[in-house]
Amino acid sequence: MKIKTTLCLMLLCGFATQTMAQSSTGRVKITGVRTGWNSDQVAVITSGTLPNPAGCPSPDGVILTPSTPGYKTHYATMLTAIAADKEVEITVANAGCTSGRPTFWGVNMY
Repeated sequence: MKIKTTLCLMLLCGFATQTMAQSSTGRVKITGVRTGWNSDQVAVITSGTLPNPAGCPSPDGVILTPSTPGYKTHYATMLTAIAADKEVEITVANAGCTSGRPTFWGVNMY
């Protein structure tokens, strides 16, 4: 019984890790920022291919909205990267889409 329980736990942990993991672009430049459509949202486009592990229908960028955790900090970091001509690494969730695009998770500036 202990062996079955242990195997089940290992299997469940493996699935949990897979669904909670993220994917990153590697170092890229932000090549575009789109705003609006009559709402407070920002689309960010990069020079590299955006990972699309969730198979979203429009993987051309990520969308940030005020409901995105850390919205102001992420947006400020991205604008700073554009102004300073710095590279960024954008991370997206491996599960889920936001407005048809990979779900934004975070940004690092280099």
